[in-house]
Amino acid sequence: MNTYYLHFGTKIIPSSKPSTGISMSLVFLFVCLFSFSPKAFAQISILKDWTSLYNSTTTTTALQTVNYTVPVGSNTSRVLVIAIATSRTADGSRTVSLAYGGRSFTSVTGDMSIITQKQHTQLYFINEAGLDAATNSNLVFSVSGGTTILTTVFAAVFDGVDQETPATHSKFFGNNNTSNPTFGPQPLNINAYDQAVIVVSSLRMNSTNPRTIEYATDWTMAAEQSLSGTNSVTNGVANRSVPTINTTDFCSTTFSGKSLASMNALTLKVAVPIITSLSTTSGCVGSQITINGTNFGTVTAADVIIGGTPVSSIVSNTNTQIVAVVGTVTSGLVTISKPWGTATSGSSFTVNAAPTVTLTASQTTVDSGGNVTLTASTNQNTV
Repeated sequence: MNTYYLHFGTKIIPSSKPSTGISMSLVFLFVCLFSFSPKAFAQISILKDWTSLYNSTTTTTALQTVNYTVPVGSNTSRVLVIAIATSRTADGSRTVSLAYGGRSFTSVTGDMSIITQKQHTQLYFINEAGLDAATNSNLVFSVSGGTTILTTVFAAVFDGVDQETPATHSKFFGNNNTSNPTFGPQPLNINAYDQAVIVVSSLRMNSTNPRTIEYATDWTMAAEQSLSGTNSVTNGVANRSVPTINTTDFCSTTFSGKSLASMNALTLKVAVPIITSLSTTSGCVGSQITINGTNFGTVTAADVIIGGTPVSSIVSNTNTQIVAVVGTVTSGLVTISKPWGTATSGSSFTVNAAPTVTLTASQTTVDSGGNVTLTASTNQNTV
């Protein structure tokens, strides 16, 4: 009899019942734990944390369908990431078919095609354009090739990700007997404020005791699945803490003993702010200016600069629009400065002198009961 283990952080829930997915009660538990509390890592945020959508020992070429809702979030800079960890009884490659709402994924370099190992991992992603074009919320996939030991499909949604180049770097590792899988000779590159993720698989042939995984320094396990049977498996995904400077990481992972290992990691690029338009190109001190764009995140008055000087206050702030009060500033370009990038307006903002009204009398003296004409003039500046 196979025994399956569902790992929630450090809590393990045993189950002796195999399935082609997770039971409804466990799906509900996953949703409660991971879906409703986005976790912020600098500008990139985890809009929907890692969830195990499929965990099965079934050998099949049939397409599997899982309904997976992607939260709205910014609706401009989201990325859906899928991690697949799969193993087979004999050496050979695995073939993956994967789509979301009819839209295809981009895969990073993994080891699914390697024919000299049984264990395989691969990461895939789809950006905002693909999510927007999806006709439904169904994740449709198949993993085939050889006799399956265990296939696990994880999913997570990230927000605040660059859309032109969502993934800046990736690495994979495959080894048939190790307790310390490590990328090399070149490490994973992670630029400042970027988010790295990893999927790891440990396979023990002819052993009923799955290895435990100790993730590398700065990495935190997000979800795991284990199998204890004729062969034992541990599949897991983890997120890395976000660096504030460019860094490299060999992702030195430790198993509780030697096993067949596979790892695949990628780095998601943080989306820099972009200014698309200004509500006006001139105004007086104390007037309001609306700045439109994308990827603004949360800003302070110190982040919004006109002509080299911060605005006096922020009236409202969303990811796509900022309303600010013009302070005692000089005319010039509008910029929004964040640690991970600066947006600059295409046009300058001119700070006008405060509006003035001048009254001119038709005469300087007048007798009691007499009339005088007052003429008003203004510099025509508006607040």
